Amino acid sequence: MGMKKADADPANVGGKGISLAGLICGCAGIFTGIMPIAVVSSLAVPGLQATGVRAYQAGEVNNMRQTVFAMNVYAADSDGNFPEKLTDLIDEGYIDTDSILFAYERGKKGGMFLLRPEVDFA
Repeated sequence: MGMKKADADPANVGGKGISLAGLICGCAGIFTGIMPIAVVSSLAVPGLQATGVRAYQAGEVNNMRQTVFAMNVYAADSDGNFPEKLTDLIDEGYIDTDSILFAYERGKKGGMFLLRPEVDFA
């Protein structure tokens, strides 16, 4: 728009040089305003992802602690004997849900690590 006015009336507007300087300063202002935001956000993203991983790991460790606690309570109630299968903890009411017996890869629902119902440890 400034270039059109400079072409139409160069004597009053100041010519194309002033219009070009205005465009360059405007672009430089936008660039220096947006660039720091982009740099800061690119530095923040890995930190936020690491926080999510630590939170997930803390939840899995808590599930393992609850399982060990339930096994110790079972052993105290059963004359020092531990359950033959982890599912016995659910069947007898020491654990109210089977979700704490499963440990999945983050974002996937395929890999069980803790509970393997087909294995009998007795």
